[in-house]
Amino acid sequence: MRSNKKDNIFALSSTFGQSAIAIFRISGNKTEKIAKKLTKLTKIKNRYAHYTKIFDLNKKVIDKCVILFFKEPKSYTGEDLLEIHTHGSIAVINKITETLSRIPNTREANPGEFSKRAFQNGKASLLFFEGINNLIQSETESQLKFANQQIYGGQGENCLILREKIMKIVAQLNASIEFSEEVDISIEHEIKHKLNDIKLEVENMCQSYQNNKVLVHGQKILILGPTNVGKSSFFNFLFQEDKMIISPLKGTTTDQAEKSLSVNGKKTTIIDSAGIRETKEQIEIIGIQKTFKTLEEVQKIILVLSPDCFNNSNISNIKRLLNAIKSKKCVIVYNKIDKDPQKQKFKYWRDRIPEIKKYKVLSLS
Repeated sequence: MRSNKKDNIFALSSTFGQSAIAIFRISGNKTEKIAKKLTKLTKIKNRYAHYTKIFDLNKKVIDKCVILFFKEPKSYTGEDLLEIHTHGSIAVINKITETLSRIPNTREANPGEFSKRAFQNGKASLLFFEGINNLIQSETESQLKFANQQIYGGQGENCLILREKIMKIVAQLNASIEFSEEVDISIEHEIKHKLNDIKLEVENMCQSYQNNKVLVHGQKILILGPTNVGKSSFFNFLFQEDKMIISPLKGTTTDQAEKSLSVNGKKTTIIDSAGIRETKEQIEIIGIQKTFKTLEEVQKIILVLSPDCFNNSNISNIKRLLNAIKSKKCVIVYNKIDKDPQKQKFKYWRDRIPEIKKYKVLSLS
C-alpha cells in the first residue's frame, strides 16, 4: 500500500547542536527535484555519494555537503528519499531548515512520520518500527539487546504464524457451515483445542511483553524517609555529583528529582523525594503528596533512617510508610552511622517498629 501523501517531509535526523556532522532527511515524490534545486546538479545518481555545494533559495551557498539519494521503493520510507550530510553548525542547521520550509508542499515531519510512511508503504511491520524507536532510545546494553530482538528477531514471524493458524480455523469453520451435513462432528472439538492453543500462545506473548517493559523503560526506585535523614546526600552519592541541595534545615527537598544510571546493564531511575513529616508549609505538603502518589506507582523502595531522626512523630510516619509498601520490595539504609557507631539507636527503631526486621539493612556513614 503506497502512501498518498502529497507533502514532502523533512527532518533533522541527528541531534540539534554543534557537532562535526548534521544529517537531514527528505521524503516524498518531489524529493529528486528538491535535491536538484538545492545543489544545482542536473543529474543525481541513485545510491551514490555526491560531494557538492548546497544553496538557499536565493542561490547563496550554505555549506559543502554529501548527499545520498534513494529511489523509491528501495528506501526507508518506500518513497524517494534524500539524505543531506552537512557540517553540524547551528547556523547551517537553521538555514537548511528555513530553506526547506520555504519550498512549496514541503514541511517539517511530525514525530515518527518517516516510520509511519514506511509502514503505510509496506516496508515492515509495526513491531519492526517499535523496535527502531526502542533502539534509538536505548541507553543500556539490555535495552539494545531487546530492541534488536524486536527488529531482527522472530516476534513478527510469530505473529504471522498465529495469523496463519487463525485463517486455517476460519476456513474450517466456513467449510463446516457450507457443508454441515458432510463434516465430522469431531471437528468442533479439534477447533476448540486449536483455539485454546492459540489463546495460550497469545497470553505467553503478552506476558513476555510485560516482562520486557522493564528492560525498555527501566525500573524505578524511590528513596523515602523522614526529613533530614540524608536522602538527598545519598542520592548525590549514588551519582557522584551535587545534583540535590542539602542542608541541616528540615524540608529542604520540597519536590522530586530523578536521574538514571546503568546497573548491571539495565536502566535504573532513582527518585529522590520530599521528607515525610507533619508540616503546615503548603509547598512541602504538595511535595509530600507527590511522594505518596509516586509510591503507588513504583515497586522498589529505599527507606532511609538515621539516629538523629528517632522521635515519636517519625516513628508514626515510618509505620504509615511501611504499611503502604507491604507488597513492594524494600531495602533500608541506616545513614549517619558515625553518629551511632554501636547502632543503639537503630535497635530502638527496630524495637518500636518490628516490621523493619524483615527488610535487608545497609549502613552508611
